[in-house]
Amino acid sequence: MAKPTWRHLVLILASGVLLQIIFSQPFFGLMDDASNLSQLLPKIQKQGLLAATLDYLKLDLQWGMFRLTYPSMVYFLYGLGASFGPTVFFLLNAVFVMGILYLNAHVFSLILKIDKWLLLLFMAAFPYTFDLFQHPSLQEKMVMLWGASLLWACHKKNLTGIIVFAALGFFSKASFCIYIPMGFLTLLSASQFKIKKDKLLLGVYILASCSGVLFLAWVASKGSYTARYSPQNILHNLKSLHGIFFLAILSLSFFILIRFKKISQWIPWTGVLSFIVVFLPWHIGAYLQSVIAPTLAALSLQVAILVFPKKKYWASALGVLAITVTSYRSYGMFTRLRDIKNIVTLAPTLEQQGVKLIWVPCWEGRGAMEYYLKDLAKTKLEVRFLNENTLPTAGPVFFDGSMCVLPQAVRLDAQCKKTSLYKSKLRKGYELASFECEKTL
Repeated sequence: MAKPTWRHLVLILASGVLLQIIFSQPFFGLMDDASNLSQLLPKIQKQGLLAATLDYLKLDLQWGMFRLTYPSMVYFLYGLGASFGPTVFFLLNAVFVMGILYLNAHVFSLILKIDKWLLLLFMAAFPYTFDLFQHPSLQEKMVMLWGASLLWACHKKNLTGIIVFAALGFFSKASFCIYIPMGFLTLLSASQFKIKKDKLLLGVYILASCSGVLFLAWVASKGSYTARYSPQNILHNLKSLHGIFFLAILSLSFFILIRFKKISQWIPWTGVLSFIVVFLPWHIGAYLQSVIAPTLAALSLQVAILVFPKKKYWASALGVLAITVTSYRSYGMFTRLRDIKNIVTLAPTLEQQGVKLIWVPCWEGRGAMEYYLKDLAKTKLEVRFLNENTLPTAGPVFFDGSMCVLPQAVRLDAQCKKTSLYKSKLRKGYELASFECEKTL
C-alpha cells in the first residue's frame, strides 16, 4: 500500500494548480481557443452536434485528419467556458485532465503492480504534462482517456471494451496509435494460448488495430496539412534535444529491463518507442509530448525501482522535483494567460486614446486577438499581422519572447524606440509596446 506521504503530496500539487487558476484569473489563449469560441462552438449551437461534426469532418479530412470526437469535446468544454467565463473554463479543464492522468496512473498501476501515486509524481515532474492544463483545446487528453481505457479493457480481456475504446481512440487523433502496441502486449500478457477465446480475442485485436492504423494512414496521405509528415524529418528530429532525450531513455531502460522475461514489463518501453516511431517523421517537441507523460512516467518508475529498490534514495528527490516543476509551470502558464486578459482589458482605453491598430507577429495569435478585441472587448481596433519585412507604424505591437516574437527587423533596428504600454512580470511574457522607427523597409 502506498505511503500516505505520496498520496497527500499529489493532492497538494493538484490543489495548488486549481488555486493558481483561481488566483491568476486566466484568459483564453492564442492556440485554438478563439477559433473554437468564434467558429466551431457557434456552428454546433446552430446546427446541432451531429450536423456540425459531419461538417467538421469534411474539413478535417482535407487536412489529413479524422477527429470525430473533437467537436463533442469543444461543445462540452468551450460551451461552459463561453457561458461561465475563462476561469471556470480552465478549472473544468484542469479537473478533467487530472481525472485522465489519475486513470492512466491507475491502469498502469493495475497492470505493472507499481505505485500509482509515485506514477502521478513522475507525471508532475515532466514539464510537458502541464501543456494539457494550459491548452484546453489539445486532443491529447482524449487520446490518453481512450488509451488508458483500452489498456484496462485488454487487461480484463473485455471484447466489448476493446472494440469501443479502440474505435473512440482512433476517432480522437492519430497519436492514439502509440497505445496500440501497448494494448497488444497487455492483452498478450493476460492471455492463455490454450484457451480458444483468448486466441480469438487476440485475432480480433490485431485485425481491428491494423484496420484503424491503415485507415488513419490513408487519411493522412490525402491531406494538405499532413503532407509535411515525411521521412526527411527523421534525422533532424533525432539530432534535436528532444530526440536525444528519448533515445537515451529508451537505450538506458532497455539494458535495465532486458533481464526480465515478463511481457508486461515491456509495455511502457514499447509505448515510448511507439511515440518516437510515430512522431519522428513529424515533430517531437512542445505540447506533442504531453500525450506520452503517463507512459514515460511508468517507464521511469520501473527503472527507478529496479536501479534503486529502496525508495528513500530517490522518492524524496522526485517529490522535490515534482513540486518545483508544478510550481514553475503552473505559475508561468496561467500568468501568461492573465497577461492576455490584462491587454484585452486595456484595449478600450487605448482606443479612447486614439489607437486604431494593433500589430501581432504570429498568424494564429493575430486571429485570436482580433476576435478577443472586437467580439469580447467590443472595440473597433484593427489587428494586422506583422511579418519579418515590416516595421510597425501607427500602432503598438502585441508580442512575447517565445511563441509570438518580434520580427528580426524590429529587434535588430537600433533606430526603433520602444515604449511599453503593458509588460508581463515574466521574462518572456506578453508585452504591448509601441515602436518609433526612423527607417522603413
